[in-house]
Amino acid sequence: MDDSTAEKVLATAVENGVTFFDTADCYGEGLSETRLGRFVKTLSSKVVIATKIGRFPRPGWPDNFSLEQFRIHTENSLKRLGMETLDLTQVHCPPTDLLKKGEVFGWLRTLKQEGKIKQFGFTA
Repeated sequence: MDDSTAEKVLATAVENGVTFFDTADCYGEGLSETRLGRFVKTLSSKVVIATKIGRFPRPGWPDNFSLEQFRIHTENSLKRLGMETLDLTQVHCPPTDLLKKGEVFGWLRTLKQEGKIKQFGFTA
């Protein structure tokens, strides 16, 4: 869809009481975050934004799963959304062995300590 249509959809959502938006860095290779970030700047009310990391095409799955890549993708999402701190970051389709090792939790805690994210979770 074009930018104008996307803005109308977002405006209609807010007019009907939506205050939580879920997006991902891989939706339109950042376009969804960019559009949402532009729109949110026009609002006088606060909304909560959740985004996802892990599925961006560069470097790609499973190479997106390292502290370095999490930081890069998080910082790119922050820029696109025009935010200083992400409300919620969800790890998108993490490899099962990564979850079993547990180091991913430390990476997310590091991003939280750095003030880049407020909360984190996981999604399939």
